[in-house]
Amino acid sequence: MISAKIKLLHIIDSLKVGGKERQLLNLIMYQQHHYDLFILIANSEVSLSEIYEAKVHLGFLPVKRKSIGFQFFLKKFIEQNKINLIHTWDAISTLTALPNCILKNIPLVNGSIRGSAKISSFSKKFFINKINFWLSAINISNSLAGLNALAVSKSEKFVAIHNGYLPRTINRSVNDVKKELNINAENVVGMVSNFRSGKDFDTFFFVADSICRVRDDVVFVAVGAGPDFEKYQQKYRGLSSKILLLGHKEHPEEYMNCFDISVLLSYECSEHGEGISNSIMEYMALKKPVIATRSGGNPEIVSHNETGLLIEPKSTREFENSLLFLLTNPKIGIQMGETGYNMLSSNFSIEKMVSSYDNIYLRILARYK
Repeated sequence: MISAKIKLLHIIDSLKVGGKERQLLNLIMYQQHHYDLFILIANSEVSLSEIYEAKVHLGFLPVKRKSIGFQFFLKKFIEQNKINLIHTWDAISTLTALPNCILKNIPLVNGSIRGSAKISSFSKKFFINKINFWLSAINISNSLAGLNALAVSKSEKFVAIHNGYLPRTINRSVNDVKKELNINAENVVGMVSNFRSGKDFDTFFFVADSICRVRDDVVFVAVGAGPDFEKYQQKYRGLSSKILLLGHKEHPEEYMNCFDISVLLSYECSEHGEGISNSIMEYMALKKPVIATRSGGNPEIVSHNETGLLIEPKSTREFENSLLFLLTNPKIGIQMGETGYNMLSSNFSIEKMVSSYDNIYLRILARYK
């Protein structure tokens, strides 16, 4: 492990509920014991309240990152706290931290590649990425799909570190949650995701409605919030008592634990491309069979016919057939869940992720001495 003398600064746009934010929090839970750890957050709204329990120096930026005032603030912050290493988690934080990193010869770890969305050439994002990739000490993606989407290869400059799963305690039983939701059906099919572009709730609800018209032993549950939530809520409210839209839940794992079949449907667009999904990791940690679209980083974590089933994006027919197969063959689903749990424990542990970051930090700091 890294010596506690190393002063590490994380800079992130927000600590709202999301995959990137959850991974930073998971990392911090381990780093707090081995680093003198600082975190600067651009947005003062914090949804992941566990951050306040960590042994870190937590601060909120008093100025906008794109302002000249930020450069003076960051310069003073680095000097006062004797920062040795900066790790950024979004493109703007990376871009705006680079001037001080260059002037003070501080290595910057660019961790902004969090998905696999393709970026149009000569767009604003394209040029920001080009600058960030060139000037950062190293660029990290959470999936190989993320590197492929940006047309870069694994190298000394570009690496992929898969997300690591940090187990969460479940305080409510399956029966308690089902009672809360008034679920009496034998089978529960669920999807946990933000309601936004790139997440295919249209296919999820279309097939849910189709199956609920002919079967009364299945309930479909959607957990999550986002800009498109109200649209779907208005469209499907009252359509069937077997289709539930729960919105944001502080402890989504309690609801995942009720699922017999877990789903993540997504598609690639300019706003989104799947990296390594935290939802899929949590499904697998709970030994649930997974149905996921063959897009982004999903094939890096879901092994077809072993830990779950991979289908083509926006294919209502494949999704329905996959659901019916697992509903008809519950023993196969249980075996997939067991296999997924073992694979997650071996390949996507939080310890493996932390060790990968530690090795990168050591290698980079040795170059900057």
